[in-house]
Order: sequence, then structure tokens, then C-alpha cells
Amino acid sequence: MFKEVESLQSMYSKKTAFITPEITYANEENVRKYIEEPRFKPYARDILDILENKTHVLKKESEELLAHYLEVFNTAENTFDTLTNTEFKFGTIIDENGKEAELTDSNYSIYLKSPIQEVRKQAFEKMYLKYSEFINTITELYLSNVKKYSITSKIRNYKSSIENAVKNDDSSIKVYKALVKTINENKNEVLEIKAAGGISSFEDAERFIKEGASRLGTSRLVKIEKSNEQSLN
Repeated sequence: MFKEVESLQSMYSKKTAFITPEITYANEENVRKYIEEPRFKPYARDILDILENKTHVLKKESEELLAHYLEVFNTAENTFDTLTNTEFKFGTIIDENGKEAELTDSNYSIYLKSPIQEVRKQAFEKMYLKYSEFINTITELYLSNVKKYSITSKIRNYKSSIENAVKNDDSSIKVYKALVKTINENKNEVLEIKAAGGISSFEDAERFIKEGASRLGTSRLVKIEKSNEQSLN
């Protein structure tokens, strides 16, 4: 099923590869007029994103070529997913009810949120024991993925892979560096604490970090980053 979905994604990318170049190289003034029409309203955000990133869009033929290589580019990531989701057997742990339960890649995050420390400890140790057994294979897959992002970033005229990454997250290098700097200056080297809940602004994130948190758990990261970017400019 996964391979079928992947194949459909690749086919979709090939069939729609012409759209971004067409919008990019069209008259921008006309395009901006079109998106004011009701029929284009549902696509306005996507079209504006394309216009904002037009310097990183290639010619139609080049975009189609990259689309044909999508499955090849994603090989390392897909291999890692197959390895950890299907092939790895992490063993069992004793859950909150005192019952033996199988640990999997999908339920690992659930056990990490357990109110019982021993359950969290078992899940963590079992998971990373298995990862350590295949550390060389995982490292090679990771390096392949890094190379993929590095090469595609160069092809698309980004100054670095970081610039590519933050652009895709609707952020900026300035915000990225500010967050890293804040974390490095305030992290507790002995105990790592994850703050989750009540983080709705950069000030909230900064306050939690200063109080000792080394990781932040929030679904509002992009909004927080954009808000801080505006204050930095």
C-alpha cells in the first residue's frame, strides 16, 4: 500500500510539475490580479508562495526532470521508514496497568507521555537499544538524506540547506539563529526538560527556555517564528 501511495505521489508530481514554472514565469502583475477573482481564492496562498519563491523555481523542463527523480531522491528516507516501522522489533515493556505490551515505532510517543517514569524509561531504553544495533546503517541513510537536501538546495539556488529549510517552514535564518542562540545560552547541561502547553508566542518560548526547558513542544512554531521575525526586522 505504501509503495502504491508513493507511486501515485510521484505520478502526481510529474503531471503537475509544469504548474509552478508557468506561474513563476508569467506576468506577475496579471497573476496577482487573477488571484483576486473568486475562482482563484482557494489557491491564493499557494500561488503567492510560488511568487515569493520564484528565484528558486527552475525552468519547466528542469522541474519535470526533478519530478521524475522524486522516488530516487526519497529512497533513503523511505528505507529508514520501512526499517523502523516494519522491520524493527523493539520488544515489550510493562505498561501503566502492569501488563506486557509490545513497543512499536507508532506507540513509542504515547509511552513517552506516560505519567509513570518507569514506563517512559523502558520505552526510551528499548527504542534506542534497537537503534544502536543499526547505528551504521541509520547513519548512512541519514547522510544520504543530508546530501539530497544539500544537492537540491544548490540546484534551486539557495545559499545553504538551512535557507531552504527555513523558507519551507515560512521562517528565516535570522529567526533560526535567534532560537538556537537562545537555547544554547539557557539550556541546562545536566537535565533536559521539555515544555509543552501554554506556548503561544516567542516570549512564552523564551521564558520556558530561561526557566530550564531544553525542548519545546508546540504546534504553533511557525506562527511564533513569524511573529518574532517581524519584531526582529
